[in-house]
Amino acid sequence: MTSSLEAPGHRTSADEFQRVAVLILVLLAVIPFLPTVPFGFLANWDDDRYVLQNPWLGAPSLERILGVFVRPYYFNYHPLTILSYQLEHLFWGAWAPGYRTVNLVLHAVFCLLLFGLLRRMGSSVLAALAGAALFATHPMRVEAVVWISERKELLCGAFYLGAVLLWIHPETPNLPRRKMLTFAAVAGAFLSKPMAVSLPVALLLYDVLLRPGALRRNVPFHALSMVLVILFSWLNMGAQTGAINPHLPLVERFWLAVYAPWHYLATTLVPVGLSPLYPIELRPTGLPIIRLVAALCVTAIGALALYNWRRSPRVTWGLLAAGVALVPVSGIVGFGSAWAADRYSYIPTALALVALVPAVESLASTRRLTGWALRAVVGIVVALQSALTVSYGRHWEDATALWSRALDRYPESSKARQFLADALSIEAGSTRDPGVAARLWSRALELNPADGKAAMAVAEGLEGAGRRNELAEHLRRTLAAPDAEATVQMWANAKLGLLAAEDGDQPTAAQYFDRAFANPINSWKTAQDLLFVGWYAEQAGRLETAVALYDEARRREPVNAEVLQSLAFTHLAMGDRAKALTYLREAARLAPDNRDLRANLARMEQETSK
Repeated sequence: MTSSLEAPGHRTSADEFQRVAVLILVLLAVIPFLPTVPFGFLANWDDDRYVLQNPWLGAPSLERILGVFVRPYYFNYHPLTILSYQLEHLFWGAWAPGYRTVNLVLHAVFCLLLFGLLRRMGSSVLAALAGAALFATHPMRVEAVVWISERKELLCGAFYLGAVLLWIHPETPNLPRRKMLTFAAVAGAFLSKPMAVSLPVALLLYDVLLRPGALRRNVPFHALSMVLVILFSWLNMGAQTGAINPHLPLVERFWLAVYAPWHYLATTLVPVGLSPLYPIELRPTGLPIIRLVAALCVTAIGALALYNWRRSPRVTWGLLAAGVALVPVSGIVGFGSAWAADRYSYIPTALALVALVPAVESLASTRRLTGWALRAVVGIVVALQSALTVSYGRHWEDATALWSRALDRYPESSKARQFLADALSIEAGSTRDPGVAARLWSRALELNPADGKAAMAVAEGLEGAGRRNELAEHLRRTLAAPDAEATVQMWANAKLGLLAAEDGDQPTAAQYFDRAFANPINSWKTAQDLLFVGWYAEQAGRLETAVALYDEARRREPVNAEVLQSLAFTHLAMGDRAKALTYLREAARLAPDNRDLRANLARMEQETSK
């Protein structure tokens, strides 16, 4: 009788303790990042593509909503991520703190899901709180939380852990409704980021290791999930073709994949030297000793997983699931210009904690003194991590601060110099002081002679001052820069061609124009590149080339009003007023708030009616 009366009171006490733990976790997940909320966009680090210049954000329409499910955007197929930006754009437009606040909320949700996962896997409230708090406050979380463009990591992570939690539910695990909800969460993860290809494998591993009796009954679910893996892998490989580094040998990519667990483990234990960019040209895997350490690390993790196969399947599952989650971003694909990224550790670290927390918890339970000592250590580490997170977060205040940090970390990196030069050019373009702007552009060109924005700004100044000879020499120096990008080379050749045409030297002008527009249309990576090249094709009088470029841009981004307006004016120049009017009306429909566009449309309609 007594025990039956005490049990509810005990449960109430435990529930209250868990509610307090949840509140503490939310505060720990939010407070270290609060100083970063007022920061602006990082215009030269994808924020321009995802928010500031994203044609899929604008006046609400069924075309914009459904279009993101049909077409990849910026080398990724992640329609839910773009839809989240669309929804927010309705509320705060181009107000960066709004987007960053949503990132912070998603981070807190992920940490709560991790807490729930640790609890469901058997950890005590205190142990689950400790594991989730260590994750929440770690400075490696800064990139995923503070960088607005990394919304896809946070969305994918929430669906990822949500699917795992639904799948491992101890009560009625084979309930059809629960399977449907799990499958919906899996689909949500896939629609948020390609990294979700590891999720169905993690769920299958759970059945193999911890619920073998249910494996046969769950074969249809696993088979359907694997179909999603194949489908979304195919979609994203096609979307990422333009961003995959084709010059990195397969052997080098293999060693990067082997080195990845060691790198993320080392930076998790000692989070120093974190950088927004780990340049691929400075990858550390060339040294034999590094390869040896990486191979030993992978071997040790594998041995630990095998050792716990029977003793603690939960530990084995956590280690294997973390490893599987790391594979798509380990470097084996060779995506982008970096060999690692802090954001890539977001989901794998959470899964690894499922293995590590019970091991530490077991150690703490052996002796009471050890338990108290571990709690003190966890408290100190959480406090230190929070301080480091606040400190590192300051580097994300603007693009200049961010890339200065990267260049300090990797002074030999041409990519870091290029990004810092671009950031300085953006800062120069936004200042109203001509002297400050000139100094910033000069510094940008000093860092990167091929920096497009700085080179164009200097050229504009020389052209405005009528210093044609100096302008031509400046353009030739830009062409001679060893790292000049294709768009910069196009611009310099086109400008030299226009100068030659002004001087009446048509043969030389034609030679420069031929060089400027020699690249195949499909070699231009983004719609913005196509617009840029198309505009110069117009200036050079190559209207057919301009139309072809704009048509390709329209194919990639059919809701881009700027593309449609460019098509309108090019067809107008070619004498096709009817087609020009059609394109301009469509552009005005997509961007009803654009006053200049509507004024152009009214003028063209008035001239057509005469």
